[in-house]
Amino acid sequence: MAEEQRTLRIVVQAAKGLKDTVSFFGKQSPYVHIKIGDKEGWSSIAYSGGTSPKFDKKKAITFKLSSELSGDSNKVEANIFVRSKNQLVDAEIGDVDISLQDLLETPERWWPLNAPGKGAEGPNHNQESPYGYVLLNVEWTAGAREMKIARYRQSPSSQGDEEAGQKVVVNFTNAELSNPEEPFQSMEQGGAQTFTSFTLTEMP
Repeated sequence: MAEEQRTLRIVVQAAKGLKDTVSFFGKQSPYVHIKIGDKEGWSSIAYSGGTSPKFDKKKAITFKLSSELSGDSNKVEANIFVRSKNQLVDAEIGDVDISLQDLLETPERWWPLNAPGKGAEGPNHNQESPYGYVLLNVEWTAGAREMKIARYRQSPSSQGDEEAGQKVVVNFTNAELSNPEEPFQSMEQGGAQTFTSFTLTEMP
């Protein structure tokens, strides 16, 4: 059996009070880089967003985590890096490391940033952050093992036994479907056929 995975979906919505990395003209263009273990993703870039940028809420950063890893959520950390896009070298604005457990307990909140390179100190909630805050929205979904469902559809005959019927198989993922009857509901609405039994098994 394949190892079950769970999906962590993070949407970077906005930031506020960011340290300004632009010394002269124009505004900085912030973005957020998130790492969990060897997996990573990036938000949209808020061009000329300055110190209070807003990011594309339709762009989600998605992580597939094994059930073994996600089960120890207190020890798993998300490394958050806020940077400003530059032509040569991107400027560091602030970092913070947040445990997966803390993210899941507060699925939407403003997280205070530490100085660049000081993310491991974790979020400091006791005082205002001179490096700013980032607003994250977090969603956590169950694993998505591919499954198959098979039911026997009776042929319209006087006997009406399963041996004379037709076997119908539908493939789906268990993350998409909570009720194994659902794939057949549309078929049954017509009333022309009757379903008599079904089996549910994991795809090899």
